[in-house]
Amino acid sequence: GRVVEIYGPEASGKTTLALHVIAEAQKRG
Repeated sequence: GRVVEIYGPEASGKTTLALHVIAEAQKRG
């Protein structure tokens, strides 16, 4: 994913970023 797409409150932004990173990692296996 692209960090540029992440936006919103600090806490929720960090959570969203973490979820994106995990999702990408799972896709790449």
